[in-house]
Amino acid sequence: MKLFHWTVILLFSSYAVGQVSPTNNTMPVQPKAETGTGPAQVARQKTHGAQVPAQAPVITVPGVCNSSATPASDCKTVFTRAQFEELVNALPASRTGGIPAEMRGLLALQYGEMMVLAQEAEKQGLDKDSDVQSLLRFGRTQVLARQWLRSMQEKARPSAQEIQQYYEKNTDKYQGISVQRVLIPFGHAADKSEAEKKKLKTLAGETRQRLVAGADPAKLEQEIYQKLGFKKPPETALVLRLSALPLDRQSLAKLKAGEVSEVFSDTTGWLIFKSGGEKPLPLDEVRGEIESTLQQQKIKAATEALLSDRKPVLNETYFGPVTKTRSPHE
Repeated sequence: MKLFHWTVILLFSSYAVGQVSPTNNTMPVQPKAETGTGPAQVARQKTHGAQVPAQAPVITVPGVCNSSATPASDCKTVFTRAQFEELVNALPASRTGGIPAEMRGLLALQYGEMMVLAQEAEKQGLDKDSDVQSLLRFGRTQVLARQWLRSMQEKARPSAQEIQQYYEKNTDKYQGISVQRVLIPFGHAADKSEAEKKKLKTLAGETRQRLVAGADPAKLEQEIYQKLGFKKPPETALVLRLSALPLDRQSLAKLKAGEVSEVFSDTTGWLIFKSGGEKPLPLDEVRGEIESTLQQQKIKAATEALLSDRKPVLNETYFGPVTKTRSPHE
């Protein structure tokens, strides 16, 4: 399945390069600067190609030429490191997590093999087939449309000021509730006897009573962890997003400052919350969400403006009613 997956990626990526094909002479393409700075990217640069010059051949496909006038003995297509990395950087996978270093050799091998098959198809005149021509036109249109959207994504990135203004105008969307949460951990619950599980539930009830009486949540949780023999407890102070509360915890939104919740449970243990009242979520916590919202708004506006007087008109007698479920920018 992996082989097929990468072959499909390359097949559609070939539409992107259009008529720009490597020849038997290496092309003077300057390598793109490496932009990754994370440990994985640094390691990849050190171990894959770091010692290979930009204009050094990294793929050589004998017997494949752009010109039929080239002598058979000289017929070959050469990809330099710069050309190959330019191709890799253009693939969609490079923009959605990157292509694993260990897959690049397989990618190169498959691309070279496909060049051989593609040339043979041209020799047989398959490129003149009407179906093939239709697919090539469709593929070119699809790649260009996606490239426009990609370009718009970059142009539509909101500024820090726009994010700040949106946050201030939409504080109701980012309301939270300040709480002090006390966790009574299950630990290896499956290994515990029913009597031990019952003791934990009793401890949870006693903990709630102490919270109601005014016990400090952080000190109380520390005490519980020491009693149960666990290491450092998690942070008790949290801001929970009201719109993201699980169904079984909707009651937390109704708590007034100082009130204590019922005892809840999840896979980690028993949970009790003491409310500190409503509190806006910090901007840094929702910055990415706001950036995405504003970006999509800009892309949608630009797309709709572009299509406003050029919307496709369909023959309903042929197609019947057509309901558009999703736009390319959504």
